[in-house]
Amino acid sequence: MLILTDFQAQDYSQEQKVVAPNRKYNDRQGTAVSIQGKTIISGAWNKDVFTSPTDSLIDAGYAFIYQRSFDTWSFRDSLLAPDFDADDLFGRDVSIHGGYIAVGAPHEDEDESYLNTIDKAGSVYIYKEIAPGDWSFHQKIVAADRGTSWAFFGYSVELHDSILVVGAYGEGEDELGLNQIDGAGAAYVFELSSSGQWQETQKLVSSNRQFQDFFGSSVNVTAKNIFVGADFEDNGGQVNSGGVHVFEKNGSGIWIETAHLTSPINGALDLFGRAIDATDSLLIVGSDNDDEDENELNSIVGAGSAYVFRQNIFGTWLFEQKLVALYRGPNESFGHAVGIINDKIIISSPNDKTDSIGNNYLTKAGASHLFEFSSTTNAWELVRKSIAFDRGSNTFYGMSTAISENYIVSGAMWESRNELSTDSVWSAGALYINGSCIHTYDSIVINSCAPYPLPSGNGSLNIDGIYKDTILNSRNCDSIITINFIYTPLAPVLIQTGSILAATDTGSYLWVDCSSGYTIIPGETDSIFTPVSNGVYALILNQTPCSDTSSCYNITSVKIEETINEDIIRLYPNPVISKLFVDLGNQIDVSRVVLMNMDGSLVQDITISSELLLEIDMNMIATGSYLLRIISNNDSRVLKILKY
Repeated sequence: MLILTDFQAQDYSQEQKVVAPNRKYNDRQGTAVSIQGKTIISGAWNKDVFTSPTDSLIDAGYAFIYQRSFDTWSFRDSLLAPDFDADDLFGRDVSIHGGYIAVGAPHEDEDESYLNTIDKAGSVYIYKEIAPGDWSFHQKIVAADRGTSWAFFGYSVELHDSILVVGAYGEGEDELGLNQIDGAGAAYVFELSSSGQWQETQKLVSSNRQFQDFFGSSVNVTAKNIFVGADFEDNGGQVNSGGVHVFEKNGSGIWIETAHLTSPINGALDLFGRAIDATDSLLIVGSDNDDEDENELNSIVGAGSAYVFRQNIFGTWLFEQKLVALYRGPNESFGHAVGIINDKIIISSPNDKTDSIGNNYLTKAGASHLFEFSSTTNAWELVRKSIAFDRGSNTFYGMSTAISENYIVSGAMWESRNELSTDSVWSAGALYINGSCIHTYDSIVINSCAPYPLPSGNGSLNIDGIYKDTILNSRNCDSIITINFIYTPLAPVLIQTGSILAATDTGSYLWVDCSSGYTIIPGETDSIFTPVSNGVYALILNQTPCSDTSSCYNITSVKIEETINEDIIRLYPNPVISKLFVDLGNQIDVSRVVLMNMDGSLVQDITISSELLLEIDMNMIATGSYLLRIISNNDSRVLKILKY
């Protein structure tokens, strides 16, 4: 067995132990576990529900939600069936995906309307995320053909996108409700309808149904396939060797069995299919009672194993590799729980007796093994064996397991101590979380004239201060940004020279009339503004993304000249019919000549010729009075013109 030492291998070092907030004797939290992003759901199928300080419903079951914030996993909420009752085993299996959580209760007796009692027919409860981190009961589902006791619908559950698969390993009838075979098993497919309800669409059974195959003891679903384990199935003449059945949708949208997978060498009581997990092209199958090593040698009773299958380009699932524990021991149940993501596989052995280097014998302390696919050797190789940091006897660390891109969760359903390894409550259970997240930290200084939107999208800043914001980085880990925010609004300032106003800031400009509700003056977009009439004016300054308005300035020195000094400017004819001539004389510093309506709105911007003699075509101008504004560097004249 090769142990990876490549420094690039992802490190899931153990970071935290969590327990339920109201631990009780024999709760057995960690029966099942599922993880998505920063949320963990865990089942405690033996937890009692207290109806009074002295009365309880034994083994009604609970599920617990934990959520990660910054560097800490914390208890978020507890889930309880709305019709809880004794011996329901709510929490036997759990699954989280998208905005839904599914919780199996295989011993539950009533239908979706809380009627029609059938002993241990089973049910599944679905919860919906109604706000980030807030979950609400959404729907109870049962098998459409429920009619016999001990079907154990909900013993296994798996969500993926809009599909939910539920195992009922005790179901005896086939997909048509016929051919009763006790314990042959079934799996039920539910799909999320457009109305937001989960509806049963198909019942799946094995192609080779036999007595007590327990088809449905484990289930998994991906975007392409449904996988159903039958760990008590007989294959190759070997009793309870186990098998896995693969289903795929055909062109009519019906799930059909396309493969029946078994161990390459079937062995009696191997229980191949006890646990399964899959990606679109990889399948890991636990066989926790197998005896032989990866080379089918060195038999050790119940040491356990797991098998990797890969789907080729033709859609065929082919056996790829057998995996075993680093330090194999009798009855250690390696393969009892499995998980896979990308090129990483986690396999638990809840009865494991030794620590990470094969020493310090403790009965049923438990362990998990992380494997990673090596492109160098083209094989799955052991990265590490993980144990509880406070490992103890008979805790069954690894009774359940789940893996995500950044975390591995291991349930220890008989662990008695709390998160500080004190305050023992027998078999209350616990979760151990191994994290591989590398959080990134950054600091930025933002000097802004406008409110600054936080990178996470969770609001904006408009007050000076130092703030922290958290976003997900490329590995879905926390990127924590410290922001020193300095708010500096524009506050534009104007310079007034006589009747001329000038902006002192760069940007784009809109001049407004303060006395008429800050009405924008048409055509006035320069940094210098020369009013055509007395009034109160201000500037709207724009510097993307900021905008601000100056104080208002009172202009009282504008005079409209009815006649002009011809030594300075000659204007003829006035009144005018067709063409108006403007001789600027010695006014060589004229920068702009503008024809305006009497309200100051622009009619025409006149091009200034080099000879300082301007010709203005008035033919298309309507009859009436107009203003001609002549702007120089140090002066501005407004002349009245009459058009016939």
